[in-house]
Amino acid sequence: KFMCMGLVLVGPLHLCMLRLPSMVIMRKISSSSMLLALAFLAIIIVNITHAANNNNKCEDNRSSPKVLKDGEYDFIVAGGGTAGAIVAARLASADFHVLLVESGERLYDDAAISAKFLMPVLTGADLDGVVDAVNPIISKIGSLKTAGKDSAILDAEGKKVGDFVEGVPGYMPHIQETPFMGLYMSMTDAVHNYPTTPQIYSQKREIDYPRGNVLGGSSAANTMVYFRGSKRDFDQWGHDLGLQGWSYDEVLPYFKKFENNWDVKDASVHGFNGPINITIMKNHAPSPASDEWTSAALRLGWPKIEDASNPETVYGASDSWQTFVGPNGKRSDSSAYIQILDKKGKVCWNKPGVKDCDKAHRLHVWTKTYVTKVLFKDNRAFGVEYINEADKHESDKTEHPNKDFHANEGVKHHSPYNKWDRIEVQKRNPRLGAPVAKELAFDWDKTAEQYIPETTPDFSKITKRVTAKFEVVLSAGAVASAQILMLSGVGPADHLHERGIDIVADLPVGKRMHDHQEVIVTYKYPKSFVAPFDFTTETLKGFPTLRKHLAGERSFFSVNGVPAGLEGSSKGPVGSVPKWHLHHIIMGGLENFDWNLASYPETLQTTSRLPRSVLEFYRWTGLAYHSHNCELSQNHAYGRLELRNKDPFQTPFLDPRYGSSDEDNYEMVDCIKAVRAIMAESDPQWVGEELEPSKSAQTQEQLTQYVRNNVWGHHISGSTPMGNCSTWYAVTDSRARVHKVEGLRVADISLIPTIPHGNPAGVVMMMGEKIADMILKDYKKAPTKDEV
Repeated sequence: KFMCMGLVLVGPLHLCMLRLPSMVIMRKISSSSMLLALAFLAIIIVNITHAANNNNKCEDNRSSPKVLKDGEYDFIVAGGGTAGAIVAARLASADFHVLLVESGERLYDDAAISAKFLMPVLTGADLDGVVDAVNPIISKIGSLKTAGKDSAILDAEGKKVGDFVEGVPGYMPHIQETPFMGLYMSMTDAVHNYPTTPQIYSQKREIDYPRGNVLGGSSAANTMVYFRGSKRDFDQWGHDLGLQGWSYDEVLPYFKKFENNWDVKDASVHGFNGPINITIMKNHAPSPASDEWTSAALRLGWPKIEDASNPETVYGASDSWQTFVGPNGKRSDSSAYIQILDKKGKVCWNKPGVKDCDKAHRLHVWTKTYVTKVLFKDNRAFGVEYINEADKHESDKTEHPNKDFHANEGVKHHSPYNKWDRIEVQKRNPRLGAPVAKELAFDWDKTAEQYIPETTPDFSKITKRVTAKFEVVLSAGAVASAQILMLSGVGPADHLHERGIDIVADLPVGKRMHDHQEVIVTYKYPKSFVAPFDFTTETLKGFPTLRKHLAGERSFFSVNGVPAGLEGSSKGPVGSVPKWHLHHIIMGGLENFDWNLASYPETLQTTSRLPRSVLEFYRWTGLAYHSHNCELSQNHAYGRLELRNKDPFQTPFLDPRYGSSDEDNYEMVDCIKAVRAIMAESDPQWVGEELEPSKSAQTQEQLTQYVRNNVWGHHISGSTPMGNCSTWYAVTDSRARVHKVEGLRVADISLIPTIPHGNPAGVVMMMGEKIADMILKDYKKAPTKDEV
């Protein structure tokens, strides 16, 4: 390349000389030779300079970078999510000075923040006019905090606005901690709802991706289902893909390290001393409908799975799905690691620039702060740029150059082509999105014309820096970690060049994004069905279930509604690995709550029903019914993630390519057929009318079309996958270090090279534990007595 550049420079000189008289040419030969020599010297200099500025050769075996003399912290962890909170706590436990930067808020013990998040959901406020109902009963449940012997109802600012049940012991967990309310989190600012591009294989639907935006990340905002994946998943990583340290036997100790399993006592598989509580869902509240469902599956010949985490039992039916819920009925998420250190006086909560933390605080946590870029010098990461939300809001008061950005909505992510009114979308298609208008249909070849904002906001006046001596660890999730990398100059060179970003390292960031494709199969409950929990009965009898929950006992408030399921494949159990994963979802017949108000006592008709905001959410997802969530285990469809522009608050393009793989669709149809067979075998007292796909869909073609039209997902991963230098898609190595640069790692679900079987939260917690241990070993540090 550089020789060609030299010839281009020297060529015109020789052409000029050819125009000179012959005798002049003779006298210029020596000059010509000199020019040629100088040109090649210039080539060498350019080459050396280029090498110095782009010292980014990929190396599989490399040592840790030298520790920088100057740095405000030892480590900076960008993102306090499922893995990030674990990494930060483990490093701080080893006496490192750690900064954890989190874009969301701290929820776990702040009543004011809890009320702020919960009240809009339960009252219907700030939901774009979808609902306006107010439900004082549920509001009390969600915003209750004990004050001495009495319990107070708190408003959005944490002020007492009324009394509740006198003499109720204990502390009422807020929305983050109460499993029954777990799905409500996705209706609050505790999540980023990233929109996908309109899916061309799925009616061009635009589908929201909820990602946690709170301390604990998605582990604090998901449905709390605990799976590890199969043994084969990790042996594929460790053996087939050559990722040293990631085989099943090598990752098992890290699963056991975070676990505190209360209900499964197999020490060869589970742990009992970790920060994360694990229980069996059915042990919190009985579910006769789920029991019959599992019995029907067994009668059809499905093998029984006693423990889905056991590597020897990977195919069959189970009524013992495990969950991230403790014996006290509270959700358990990665923020538990921070809580433990906080109780030991090792955490300082402050805002950027506030110097009120002393050396005893090994972990500093900045919430509502956004990392926008990793800083490099000679390809060595030395810190991050960030924007604090307070500064951001002040900046938004001026006219924003991005017309699609709404200052009054803060830093939420927006889709420039999401122009449909929310209510109209729900009316047209109440199932997870709707077809996008033809003129808005996504086209990768026309992105610049249709979807890229004309201007990029300038945040330089409010952007600040903070530095690290050892490393920067990105733990912002599969979307944000990839976005931050590319904004920092680490990504596909051609793409970064198109976006006007200086290139630090040419790596395939976002080129192999994948997800668990999912589709819901729903049935109505028969009219004779009696819900196991009813708010009217609860109110009239003095809140017996609520009292159990407040007292720290297992109850209906402890359930996430997913007690059972299947592991299956179209090829059957003999010698096969499950290709799909099925959740049997029982939410207690919630559709019954909002009807038949005439039977309620007159004084309770407007106060004891579920708020329409919550009901609409459950109906929208299909979870209000007798539901079955078919989930593809390992997909063949891979998508991609790209920047829209250089605005860190502009959601990137997300194209998971749902429904594009014939093999994936075939397995999803097989799952639907398995559901139908089990429901046909079940006692009729538990089975009502099939709502979706409905009886009208019977042929393979019709069911395949249903899958394509209704597929969705929320386990996005693999945007910065691990792999060796010879692996075309690799962005990080087996120690989670970003290739071609120094001092930078990724620690979240972005790293996954092939998506594991089942819900991935437990896998990401394991990765957090393992990567923290790798870092400690790289720098020859050991945990202190303050270890989490």
